[in-house]
Amino acid sequence: MNVEPAPSVQFEEERSASVNPSRPSVTLSGWLVRNSGGSIQNEKQAGYVLIGFALLTLLTAGVIFLSGQGEEAEIAAPPGKEIVYPPNAPPRLTQ
Repeated sequence: MNVEPAPSVQFEEERSASVNPSRPSVTLSGWLVRNSGGSIQNEKQAGYVLIGFALLTLLTAGVIFLSGQGEEAEIAAPPGKEIVYPPNAPPRLTQ
């Protein structure tokens, strides 16, 4: 019984996208690191700052949105006119 060895298979080395620390990042977090004046050291810290900014923005929008709830709009007719509310039709001013 004569067994031949299996031919060896060789693969080309896969080129993966590796992070090069000398190459500047083009993302928003990279921009924040470059333009923070040294207060943000790396992109992880920049990510935390961006998450905090997003939460603060949502909180502010919620407060603004909810602060106007509950107040009824004042509808007033100009002097000398009267508002008429016909059934199944929008309100109108009398002539």
